Amino acid sequence: PLTVIGIGDMSGDVFGNGLLQSDRLRLLAAFDHRHIFLDPDPDPDRSFLERRRLFELPRSSWTDYNPHAISPGGGVFPREAKDIPLSPQVRRWLGTRQRSIDGPGLIRMILAAPADLLWNGGIGTYVKADGETHQEVGDRANDDVRIDARDLRVRVVGEGGNLGFTQQARVEYSLGGGRINIDAVDNAGGVSCSDREVNLKIFMRLLMHNGQLCDMEERDRLLADLSEDVCQAVLYDCGKQGLCVSLDRARCGDRLESFFAQMESLADGGILDPSAHYLPTLKQATSRSERALTRPELAVLMAYSKMQMYHALLHSTLPEKPFGRDCLRHYFPARVSDRFGDMLASHPLAREIAATVMANRIINQAGSAMCGRLCRQTGADLPEVAALYLFFDAVLDGAHVRAMLAGENNPWPFDRQAEWLLRLENTLEEMCRWALVRNLKIPLEPAVIEAFKKDVASYLKILDDILPADAMQLRTEMTGQLIRDGLDGVAARQCAALSYLQDFLPVANLALLTGENLLTMASLLAEVKQHLGLTEILEQLGRVQALERWDRLAWQTLYSKFGSVGFDIALSVWREDGGDCHRFLAKRSSRMRVLRDQQVRLKGVSPPDYHPFVVLMGTLESLLGPGEREKSGQHTESVL
Repeated sequence: PLTVIGIGDMSGDVFGNGLLQSDRLRLLAAFDHRHIFLDPDPDPDRSFLERRRLFELPRSSWTDYNPHAISPGGGVFPREAKDIPLSPQVRRWLGTRQRSIDGPGLIRMILAAPADLLWNGGIGTYVKADGETHQEVGDRANDDVRIDARDLRVRVVGEGGNLGFTQQARVEYSLGGGRINIDAVDNAGGVSCSDREVNLKIFMRLLMHNGQLCDMEERDRLLADLSEDVCQAVLYDCGKQGLCVSLDRARCGDRLESFFAQMESLADGGILDPSAHYLPTLKQATSRSERALTRPELAVLMAYSKMQMYHALLHSTLPEKPFGRDCLRHYFPARVSDRFGDMLASHPLAREIAATVMANRIINQAGSAMCGRLCRQTGADLPEVAALYLFFDAVLDGAHVRAMLAGENNPWPFDRQAEWLLRLENTLEEMCRWALVRNLKIPLEPAVIEAFKKDVASYLKILDDILPADAMQLRTEMTGQLIRDGLDGVAARQCAALSYLQDFLPVANLALLTGENLLTMASLLAEVKQHLGLTEILEQLGRVQALERWDRLAWQTLYSKFGSVGFDIALSVWREDGGDCHRFLAKRSSRMRVLRDQQVRLKGVSPPDYHPFVVLMGTLESLLGPGEREKSGQHTESVL
């Protein structure tokens, strides 16, 4: 059972629907503009039935609540009462010795009482930040009941109503350990439902005009039949949006600077005014006890990042591409797409709908900062990054993997779900980065996606032939454990291979450039990486603490360059010595000795900065030059 404090009454669609979602909710107290309801020790089953009765009763109020269903010490009182008696049970819960209090004072006590959830389904702003004045809040009707965020003792806040908290109050509550989003996230369902309803009606008007729907009666029947489909789609969208905030919160741990770079990009583009939304500076965020942005701040950044992505996609050709048309089909209920799919492209808002679906999908999954980060690192524009992300997500069957990892039937704790979801996103980001850095032109087309899927499947099959025995055993054990934990075989194998899939594009690229098969090139790249100790170098690189934005950029640059230099050396080994790695490196023995000496000195040490890795990179790049014997011969010939 969850204990709840409520703002609203059961006749309200938001408040009432919310409190009928579970029969395990123990509503301890609630208030609206008329009454205060107290039930200090509610019986979950009995109170649920009574709440449902009130919800179904037209224009009900708390005074309609059956007094016999209220636990001892509770009752219903006028909000404007001058003197409300406090029973021993209520006093014990509120932690007060006062035997009576006026209505506004009791509401302040209720808001500050201990409970699991504060469910706001009412109208008005009830919580401000410590440094804000009531005048700044701008809701005079509730000045006498408003409290400061630091006084809240609930664990979670659900904002079904608008502006129940000021934005500064949300941040203050979050910094104190509370869990809260923003009202635009918590009550997004209404807006999403309205959008889908309007877009359906616009499409049905087109169908009626073309004679594919007979009349309004047929249209209304179809709309009624689609209600549950639309509701499920809305709930799915809202769930993914909330998940985005949670994953971005986790990403703050090692990529905080990129969120501020995204904030700067949005500000430079005139999309977001950080000060108007009380967003902190990087210095302020890093001075917090937990070096991160809060959920309310991340929710704002998510909303404006979606807006930026939407406009970028809308001004590109992606909405008209086959993938965009596929997004359009998936937006509408299956019964509409299956029956009238050939007409969907004629929808007056077809491009806008496709761009919205793609923007939501990308940001919800990859987070607010990923696309902007790749744009800054590679010089690509947003549509180019978006197309690559959607392409590789389809290739890895990301939708299926996510459904297995974070679907309704997955019993894993959220931290474990998040760990694997972030592994998937990191792999997708690295694949996008490689394609952008190497200037690979990969069209977002179904035939190309299917071809890449087959190549990935082939690559996964040959992993067992190229992995060291211990790595192969670890992958096998991980796959088995994931299957035992509830994933199907496809998702389990995909997840267990995520750390190796970052090499897929380099291997495929090598195969394309040399005309050889994937196994040969995968074996060559693995051998080169082993001889050069690249895996150990990257592990050491990851242990350097990134203290500021430039550190993070330095890490990313070096990480990418180590991947590129391994690829370039493997390609040189093939072209110069037919894939004989020993022969290639033997001709560069003095430079290899330098490399080994540098690696020995770095082993077991935690470098304070990236300087040793810049030196290592220079040594590795020198291997791409001619072999020492060739250089000696050239020098002798020139002298002669």
